Amino acid sequence: MKSKRTELNGNPLQTGAEFPNARYFQIHFQYLHEIIGDLKVQVDKANQQIAELQLQIQDHADSNN
Repeated sequence: MKSKRTELNGNPLQTGAEFPNARYFQIHFQYLHEIIGDLKVQVDKANQQIAELQLQIQDHADSNN
């Protein structure tokens, strides 16, 4: 039984499927760009919260000395 790939002059070709068009990639890259942007915002917020907690810990440690 042959696979979905055939060979022509030693070069494998995909049969029965076309390469997705540019719009397909545009949609998915746009989605990834939005997700990455959201993640950056979340990381920035988390870093700010960590910095605030570190200050609180330092203030608490200083007040106990």
